[in-house]
Amino acid sequence: MDCSEFLAKYSEFRDGLITDPAALLALDRHRRACRRCARYHSAVARGVDVLRALDELEPSPAFRRELRARLAAAVLSAQPRPALTPAALAAAVLVAVAGALLLYEGLVVRRQGALAADRQSVPIVVANPSVPFVSFTRSDASRAATVVVPASSSSAGADAEIAP
Repeated sequence: MDCSEFLAKYSEFRDGLITDPAALLALDRHRRACRRCARYHSAVARGVDVLRALDELEPSPAFRRELRARLAAAVLSAQPRPALTPAALAAAVLVAVAGALLLYEGLVVRRQGALAADRQSVPIVVANPSVPFVSFTRSDASRAATVVVPASSSSAGADAEIAP
């Protein structure tokens, strides 16, 4: 065992929290063999003995109230007040603009979807050479409208059909 390992485990050793006999033996052997760790152990033991020999202190009745007031003042003075820096302001504006653009895009897409659902057929004007000269058909008609053009008096055939 080396000094750093001894010092890392010393508090548990001193408080009697180590129960492994091999670990206890190794710590005790190192304490006896190493002058530096033996000196450390005796200094801690003397300090504990001095503290145990002291009379118990009874704080004054106002002690807790004053302690709480001082701690509260220390906490309030230690809290940094956030300052509005130019970088923070620019970041806030950027976030606001990005949010506004997302909101706008969502509204535009929703509006376009509503318009597509409400889209109605547009009438198509059909011109005829005879009565009725003008007629209308719907653009979403299932079958294309057929325009009937009467045959001219010079031709002997029947009426001709023309698909638009």
